[in-house]
Amino acid sequence: MLYRNSSNDAVKQRYLQVELKGDSANTNAIGAKLIVYNSLYQVHTYEKFPVRGFQSSMETPVHIGLNGFKADSLLIVWPDNTFE
Repeated sequence: MLYRNSSNDAVKQRYLQVELKGDSANTNAIGAKLIVYNSLYQVHTYEKFPVRGFQSSMETPVHIGLNGFKADSLLIVWPDNTFE
């Protein structure tokens, strides 16, 4: 079977796509955390782990859906616990 995701066909969805570049030992920044703050005083947390369960994976960039809110700031916590 082949499944097609057509959820974006009808309506233009808003999203933020972040591509992280780590150091030479971890070039894809696996284990980094992204903390997104929005104008509604909410906090959304995402972690960079491209593997989700048995035989599944995701894209290398972190894809953050923004449907219903607008991001006003982003905090990145790198795998060595430094942040920016």
